[in-house]
Amino acid sequence: MITAEAVEARRGELARTDGPEPVDQYVGLMRRAAAGPGIGYLVIAATRAPASTS
Repeated sequence: MITAEAVEARRGELARTDGPEPVDQYVGLMRRAAAGPGIGYLVIAATRAPASTS
């Protein structure tokens, strides 16, 4: 839940990259996973595009 709240706090910034729908889906997934009784932890992986060298 802490991660979901952190993402929601930066929602505007994150939504500028890919739009609001993926952010909302991501937060929903985290909240559902945290609410499930069988899940002790959640591993999240992401990639970032390389910085422009121009």
